[in-house]
Amino acid sequence: MAKYEREIKARGSTLASYLDEGIRASGLSVELVDSSAQRMGDVTVRLFVYDKYYMRTSSRAALTVQIIANGESCYVTAIGAGGGNGSFLSFSYGAEEDFVSVVESLLDDYREEKR
Repeated sequence: MAKYEREIKARGSTLASYLDEGIRASGLSVELVDSSAQRMGDVTVRLFVYDKYYMRTSSRAALTVQIIANGESCYVTAIGAGGGNGSFLSFSYGAEEDFVSVVESLLDDYREEKR
């Protein structure tokens, strides 16, 4: 499992579209499994679940991205899971870290673009 969290100044809908497009474009085998958006007062929570096949390890990894937005402030959590082999001992080849690093890079680029 890999996890990355960051607060960023952005509109929630704009950031969600940017991340979704960037994650899908990060690999041919990336699929959006499902998504959800809920609003409670001034806060919007968006949840995205992605799946990616890694040929080099013959395994799949999942990426869950949550965006909590309130006005121009967002908190992003990305969690990667899977990507390993073994039924009882989960041996990871680093696929989940690789998948999560896509979100980290996109957020770095987003922040630089907005300056």
